Amino acid sequence: MEYGAPAEAPSVVIDSETDVRTLIPNGFDIEEPIRFGTNRWGTGGHRSWTTKQGQQTDFDFDAVPEPWQTASKDWVLLQLDPALALRWAPDDPVAQTWPESQEPVKLVTAQGNLKQLRLALGVMFKHGLFTPAADGWERVKILMSQPQDREEKLKGPRTAPVARTSWQDAAVDNTELSSGVPTGLGAAAESLAAFLHHTSLTDALASLERRLKGADTAQVIQAAAEARVSAELLIAALTVRESLGRINDLIHAAGIMLALPHVLEDGETITNRPSLGAGNDPSRPYDLETDQRVAEFKLARWRGSDAMRKRQTFKDLVLLAADRSDRSAALFVIGPEPGRFLRTSTSTAAWALDRSPGALRTFEAAFGSPHMAIAEFTATHAKHVQITDLRDILPSAVAAMLG
Repeated sequence: MEYGAPAEAPSVVIDSETDVRTLIPNGFDIEEPIRFGTNRWGTGGHRSWTTKQGQQTDFDFDAVPEPWQTASKDWVLLQLDPALALRWAPDDPVAQTWPESQEPVKLVTAQGNLKQLRLALGVMFKHGLFTPAADGWERVKILMSQPQDREEKLKGPRTAPVARTSWQDAAVDNTELSSGVPTGLGAAAESLAAFLHHTSLTDALASLERRLKGADTAQVIQAAAEARVSAELLIAALTVRESLGRINDLIHAAGIMLALPHVLEDGETITNRPSLGAGNDPSRPYDLETDQRVAEFKLARWRGSDAMRKRQTFKDLVLLAADRSDRSAALFVIGPEPGRFLRTSTSTAAWALDRSPGALRTFEAAFGSPHMAIAEFTATHAKHVQITDLRDILPSAVAAMLG
């Protein structure tokens, strides 16, 4: 190990002799035992492998810098089965929401993610970024340079010099880094607007994808230049994302606030602190509780790949239907798709709740076996829950934007 690097810590949740196959979905497809403490996990034989075999199915942790090897193993397992977070840390707020917010990945995806992580951690290790301070993390996140040509690529990844001011300070001051890159939120938003001025993001990306097919290094550089994809653009996007990282919470809160005057009846009062941010906590099981109703608000638009949204919407319907306070129950959604799904889906409640163990326990306690169709549940146990399209309630300008 390089001098000065922290020693690797053992996992606090998995014994080194644990057979990892017990923690991987369908893990006993794998031909040989995998001990957590080993640094090469052979996953050959697993049903998800379709194009790889033998050593191609290995997970190589030896290439991960030693201080992060154990954490990388934990991270790979959490990708494969997000529900492990709840088993490992049932009282941690992040772990409580992890199974619902993260989709499990296949072995091939986790393997690719590990390779990318190895590259990033290798750069950090090389430059002594073991427990970076705030400015150190900004070096990793924003100032890590990418190779611009074949010669530079052969030299390997590298980090840029330390900025003269921290990224946060530069953003607050609305000044520029030494490279001339604008980092203030206003300037960053202007940069993104300029990029998207001539075409939509979908069209711009599709055009780049077509150009990159069959391209070599020189053609990639030319395509990026002509499309104005630059370090400045990436920094602008990162700045906006960092500043507006909780934009979904703002959308959720604003939607509820604008809907409430049209939702509350005369004399109806809010009895519990509402949950304006996305996600609830045990003291606030519903987004809205009044002396007359309980309600959940779903502000996401469905776009065709909505498995997670379907699960979350059904989970909210179950929790509303399970309320025994004799108050009315309401589920507010965007567009006709959520209601159509709930009323017509032949998928089972077990499928919809398989990543929400708390809601599954509530379902079984209140309604029995989850092996019933979602449509059947909606028509019977949840028939009293009113499903309302928020477009009929929100201001007309908002409703028009929501289509």
